[in-house]
Amino acid sequence: MNKEDKVKLFINELNDIQDDKLREFATKIIEGADDYFFTVPASSSGKYHPDFAREVGGLVKHTRAVEFFAKTLAASFMRSQRDTDLLILAALAHDIKKQGDGRGHHTVALHPIYASNYLKACDAANPGLIDKEDLTKVCTAVESHMGPWGKESGLPVPSSEFDFLLQSADYIASRKEILDFDFRPTENAEPVKAEPVRTPVNEVTEPGDYVFTFGKHKGKTIREVEPTGYLDWMVGQADFFNKEAQDMAKKYLAESAPKKTVAPPQPVVALANDDLPF
Repeated sequence: MNKEDKVKLFINELNDIQDDKLREFATKIIEGADDYFFTVPASSSGKYHPDFAREVGGLVKHTRAVEFFAKTLAASFMRSQRDTDLLILAALAHDIKKQGDGRGHHTVALHPIYASNYLKACDAANPGLIDKEDLTKVCTAVESHMGPWGKESGLPVPSSEFDFLLQSADYIASRKEILDFDFRPTENAEPVKAEPVRTPVNEVTEPGDYVFTFGKHKGKTIREVEPTGYLDWMVGQADFFNKEAQDMAKKYLAESAPKKTVAPPQPVVALANDDLPF
């Protein structure tokens, strides 16, 4: 993915930054991001985040949502324009290394540290765009954006109002209760990938025709996924996040299970008295 296409996806969010140098620095961050950042879902397991963030390109949508909430919270807390610009910068960068160096396919627990180090590397490569004090402020917020849920991984927790604003924006944007999010149109930005056509569950006549809308099997039908063994695993999870898909998988497995045959009764053979088993 070229730099121009990457920037187009965040053009509205970048334009929210009023300081020219900080906007240029944020642009450099987006341009240098790993390609996976623009295509993967926000949650590799599919357990977390709203539906719009658990699809192809979901991490971009999640990041844009975090930027919106960060900017809104900054206004609510009456932060200065400088702080607002820095908070937007932190929001754009907080998950930019969600899968670390990009060689894996899952969320890296220490991704906030990866993101902070990436910010410092961008500063070294583009000196003069951000003050050292401001960079430290942004990096500290990014490193602690997991809040109390990052403690088990050894991540720091928020310690300032600025840190808490970023953590709160990320927390709100990650709520599964958000059914939709009205994104501002991004002019001339190409969609990452067309969404698969999904038949509404109430119109599915056969369970095998149900199309997954999440995870590594997104876009495939239950019938296509069955040979992988994923269905057996999914139906065995008591707290699986998508009950609709789980119910359809259970129904499919039940209907496709081989029917047990009952052996026909054997004819009764008369036994002589000395052949009786007593």
